[in-house]
Amino acid sequence: MSTGACAPDDVLNHVPAGADVIVPVHHGEPHTLMDVLEANADRLSGVRVHQMDPARERAYIRGEFPGRLEHVGYFLGPGSRQRTGTAPASSSPRTSARQRAESLIAIAHPDHRDRLRHDARKAGLLH
Repeated sequence: MSTGACAPDDVLNHVPAGADVIVPVHHGEPHTLMDVLEANADRLSGVRVHQMDPARERAYIRGEFPGRLEHVGYFLGPGSRQRTGTAPASSSPRTSARQRAESLIAIAHPDHRDRLRHDARKAGLLH
């Protein structure tokens, strides 16, 4: 009987060149997915991982896979604070930080929106 489970590497079939991967905030980070993407970065091209508040530092956040797997940060979390002092993480050139914050808060789980609004106000992104 099949359980429908697949191997973690099967996710690569769903990450085409130029993909934007949206990762949940902080503790919702799918560690297995991120481990697979980093382990197979040589097979990726132009993939951008969007994450508001990384829970831990990762190689792609440090910029170790340029042009293959890159970080788009919205708030500095424990996993991306160290990166700020060196080369900046990517950000979308088409939208302001305030617009990105509002968009991410709007799609966040309702249980987390108040905390995210508080953090955005504290960071000066929202008034």
